[in-house]
Amino acid sequence: MGDRATLVLALLAAALCLGTAGAYAGATTSAGMTDLAPWLATLGVLGGSGLGAAGFWQHVGHGLPRLIALVVLSALAAGYVAANAFALILGTDLPWAPRPLHTAGLTVGALLYVVGLVEASRAFMRTHASTR
Repeated sequence: MGDRATLVLALLAAALCLGTAGAYAGATTSAGMTDLAPWLATLGVLGGSGLGAAGFWQHVGHGLPRLIALVVLSALAAGYVAANAFALILGTDLPWAPRPLHTAGLTVGALLYVVGLVEASRAFMRTHASTR
């Protein structure tokens, strides 16, 4: 796939994560989210910014730094998938959860996770071969 495709997926996941954060930040108190909305919005901003940054780092990095960025990106993508899966599971009990954003996040996050692992494996093989 390459660093450019990984970057595009990372930026898409970051945008979805930030969009979900915005949806939670805009939730009203009438939806029963008085205490939970700011917390979920903050987590979304942290996750989205991390996904975007790691995607950029793997794009501009080479050798070992790129490999490290890909491992970090894959871990962030796994956490993003888990967060979206958890939100969808709880979605029946939480009618204010933005289900379409969580569904899109789950899909893009899973694809990013797989692509990140494949790219990390390829980067590892190249890094390992150059140290022999």
